[in-house]
Amino acid sequence: MRHFKTLALRSTATAALLGALSFSAAAQVSVTDDTSEQILTSTAGANGAPSDVTVDASATVTVDSSRAGVVVDSDNALILDGIVTSDGVNGSTGVELQGGDNRSYTQTGSIRLIEDFEPTDTDDDPFTDGGFAEGEGRTGILISGASPFRGNVELASTSSITVEGNDSFGINLANTPMMTEGLTGNLLTEGQISVVGDRSIGANLASNVIGDVTNNGSITARGTDSQAYAVSGDIQGGFATSGTLSSSGFRFAQRPNFSGSDNSFGRDDLTAEDLGNAGSALSISGDVSGGILLSQRFVETVDADGNLVTNDEGEQLFTLASTSTISQFGSAPAVLINGNGDPIAVGIVAEITDPNDADFDENLQYGFINQGSVSASGIYDDFDATAISVANVTFEGGIRNSGNLSATTFRAPNATDLTDGDGVARVLVLGDQAIADRINNAGVMIASASEAIDEIYFDRANIVAPQSLLAIGIDIGEGASVTDLINTGAITALITGRDGTAVAIRDASGTLRTLSNTGAIAALGTSSDTLGVEETSFDLIAIDLSAATVGATLTQSQNPDVTSAPLIRGDLRFGSGDDSLIASAGSITGDVDFGGGADTLTLSGGTVFTGAIQNTDSLALSVTGGSTLALGSADEIQVSSALIDSTSVFRPVINGATGTASTLTSTGDITFEAGSTINPILNSIVGTNTLSYTLANAGNLTIGDLTSLGAGDSPFLYRTSLGLADDNTLVVTLDLRNPTESIEAGGLGLDQVQAAAFGQVVDGVFQNGAVMEALASTATLGNAFSNITDANDFYAAYNQILPEFSGAAHQFVLANVDGAVGAVGNHLDATRRSPDKPGGAWIQEFFYFADRERAGNSEQYRGTGFGFAGGIDTSFGPFHAVGVNAGFASTEVEDVVGIDDPLDVKTYQLGAYAGYESNGFNFDVFGGVGHNEFEQNRRVIVGDFGGVANADWSGLHANGAVRAGYTLPISEKFWARPSLSVDYLYLNEYGHTDSGTQGIRLRVDGRRTETAAATAMLNVGAKFQGKRTWLRPSVRVGYRNEFISDPTETSFRFTGLQNADGELFDSELARLRAFAMPDQGIILGFTMAAGSQYSSIGFDFDSDIRDGFIRHTGRVVIRLLF
Repeated sequence: MRHFKTLALRSTATAALLGALSFSAAAQVSVTDDTSEQILTSTAGANGAPSDVTVDASATVTVDSSRAGVVVDSDNALILDGIVTSDGVNGSTGVELQGGDNRSYTQTGSIRLIEDFEPTDTDDDPFTDGGFAEGEGRTGILISGASPFRGNVELASTSSITVEGNDSFGINLANTPMMTEGLTGNLLTEGQISVVGDRSIGANLASNVIGDVTNNGSITARGTDSQAYAVSGDIQGGFATSGTLSSSGFRFAQRPNFSGSDNSFGRDDLTAEDLGNAGSALSISGDVSGGILLSQRFVETVDADGNLVTNDEGEQLFTLASTSTISQFGSAPAVLINGNGDPIAVGIVAEITDPNDADFDENLQYGFINQGSVSASGIYDDFDATAISVANVTFEGGIRNSGNLSATTFRAPNATDLTDGDGVARVLVLGDQAIADRINNAGVMIASASEAIDEIYFDRANIVAPQSLLAIGIDIGEGASVTDLINTGAITALITGRDGTAVAIRDASGTLRTLSNTGAIAALGTSSDTLGVEETSFDLIAIDLSAATVGATLTQSQNPDVTSAPLIRGDLRFGSGDDSLIASAGSITGDVDFGGGADTLTLSGGTVFTGAIQNTDSLALSVTGGSTLALGSADEIQVSSALIDSTSVFRPVINGATGTASTLTSTGDITFEAGSTINPILNSIVGTNTLSYTLANAGNLTIGDLTSLGAGDSPFLYRTSLGLADDNTLVVTLDLRNPTESIEAGGLGLDQVQAAAFGQVVDGVFQNGAVMEALASTATLGNAFSNITDANDFYAAYNQILPEFSGAAHQFVLANVDGAVGAVGNHLDATRRSPDKPGGAWIQEFFYFADRERAGNSEQYRGTGFGFAGGIDTSFGPFHAVGVNAGFASTEVEDVVGIDDPLDVKTYQLGAYAGYESNGFNFDVFGGVGHNEFEQNRRVIVGDFGGVANADWSGLHANGAVRAGYTLPISEKFWARPSLSVDYLYLNEYGHTDSGTQGIRLRVDGRRTETAAATAMLNVGAKFQGKRTWLRPSVRVGYRNEFISDPTETSFRFTGLQNADGELFDSELARLRAFAMPDQGIILGFTMAAGSQYSSIGFDFDSDIRDGFIRHTGRVVIRLLF
């Protein structure tokens, strides 16, 4: 490029450098005082002679009528260090540069053409109404006259232009008819330009420029049809920007929330006047001989003393000063390059085009280069967004992006009359007569279209029907022409909703011949429903070349400069020619349609391909070098030949519902070399009988080693074997494993609890249980389970779909109740230490942790909880304390085996108690009732299946406890107390039905459990008495035996399953009987208590230790006497 090195590296910190082009032969006049008189260079000198003019920083020129404040109308230079201003003057101009020779303009100061206008609210909502400006026809810098202005126009980084008014300009080059030079010289803007008003433009080049056009500053435009930078003339030089260009017609730059039916104001309260559609931030409709560069600007690096910094080789170092940022808010393209029916040409950016030159830069050999950021944001519902749109233009060398390009839109659930758009997001669009030999993406391109999620799910009882979304990364139109596309970066199309299409690359022209990928190309779709209830229907296309009638070649390989592997996500569509898909690294996930022609699929270098293959003609298939071909459908694939080498894997699909499988069919050769493996993929439960499927049928089938062919990972749910139906037909046989037999015997190895829900073999015939009915009727769930290849993974997945059956709910209600009962016992012990004033109020906090190791393959949990208990009592008759108490406890239980969200248990309790003591003998009794609440969110994630089932249920409990003990003095300070206690709990849980994802919702019957335990304990302690206080530590050891402890039995069904006719049904009833809890254990604990005759405080800690189970409980008790 002719100018970018000098201008891009130039430091414009001082006005002296910018004014270096002033002419020494001319006189120099400085304006130092404020004035409202017009200044003309033609009469500014002595006796009205022409002169160079400098408006000093101390001076302000006021424009009070429809004229220019300062005019260059002679062959002189103008330097504006001061201010030119007007207030409310229509037709005013700050500086006018008339055509002529040997002229220049330099600005470090300010031009302010403003007005005293503030929009007001006229309809009693929180938003102002009307336009952004009311005046018109104001221009910061006007380059006028019938002849070109010959000289540089330079605005330094300290400069600013502010224009308020409709149909106004920051800079307006419109002094000559189109196709005639208006400026011969360079145009450099490094400061701030701001225009506010409808149809206003920050910088407008409507005449031709012979020179370079560079923006390193900030240009913003606000108003309907406003633009930051518009070029309609030709540029015989280059156009570069490393600054900021932004345009918006919206009243608010941030997307407000949806208010719905509440009393607040939101996005739905905005009207058309709030949603003006701005023009493009940058539009070019003329030739640009030196290319278009959206650049990064570097300046020479200097140290603290201002000295240039070099590297060890003496080469100058540079520092990044600014990066191009272009933003458009609305439906217009952020960057629009369009000849508007008159084709234009854009030359190469690079100044050096000889590859043999030492300074040759391959990355600059393009007509359009983006090194910065271009973003198009619809912000509001149904506004389209396009980052870059080109048409009627030829780019010499093509298009390159090494920066970030993005387009973001939102789609309303119902059509709106506020915009004609549909919320379509596109990044790079090539329209009619757009010609680029190549597109090279080394940066990031992302098109994102989303439903208006807050509006759609505002009322989940009345979710609005989906609207179709569309997001396209690169869109090559029917009338465009692109031969090659190279991607080393990322090209992504993303839709977030329930219906729509995402296309990363689409070529409707049929001209794209080669596409090379060493980066990432992805078409992605995610549900807008965070609960996962709403169904989705997405068409996700990574590359669409279906318009081609001549063969195209898609290659994917490893970029040697990066460690990440290349990838393609989404479908691939080829045309009717002879196409080739060649991948030597990374992964490809998506269906491929080869169309017609003689096609080739070649995988090597460990490539993993996952997807269905369609081909209407011949296909040569080669899988080598440790690669994997994992098919996506159970269809016949016609191939001319197929090779799976000794290091590679073939993964055919088996569809149990249709009885079909992926079958390679050829009249020629199909070869599985010795060492190759076949690992079938099941897309549904294939049935309970022994079934065989054909995987390959050839004119000449060659299998190097049939034994090792099936040695890879296969579905754990079935016994899998490979064999030959005849010499040229390969079949696979699947046999459902017996749930109760061990793995060693060929079974599933389920434990007794798991097997009860799976199904059973009766007289050699398998009968479906609840789980198998759910897997068979829910294709996605059955698919996920069918493709688990590891036993432990299968058990973990299996446990996720079962209800809470291990007795965890019972055990933690018991822990909650024990905490409250222990608090009462602790308090009664404290009252015995204060016989003079036994009555009092007390409160106690307790906490606990419980953990059960795995029993079988299923039961394992752990949890923590805390609670409060308090009461009030007094002495009564023979009892030293009789009272009532209340308690609350909360528990969070973790399912260690699965990935469920915690089971939450809350317990509320009321009770009464009494304590008796006589001559060292003590006897306590307690009785209580309570209410329990349970909440569980089962998150089921198995393979590609993800679902949530939510459950809430409640229950009641009753409990009682008696305790007797005797205190034996050992010495004056030390004592021992043996005791015996019996505790009882009865729990009744009500039935419940889950809500959530189909296939895992359960209807669980109510259940009743009871526990009774006897505990013998020896407590040894001491008492240290002060004048007013005492300290009482103790330790204890005991033995507990649960003499009533029947295993928990849980009865349930899967509910809301769907059969083949679309009818809903519930599964068979399943009964799960949990493994029995260990009924014997050791109790260890200690107490530290202190107090006086009016109060006491104590801390207890106990551990219940059994085989495979442990529970720790701590208590803090505070007692106040009255």
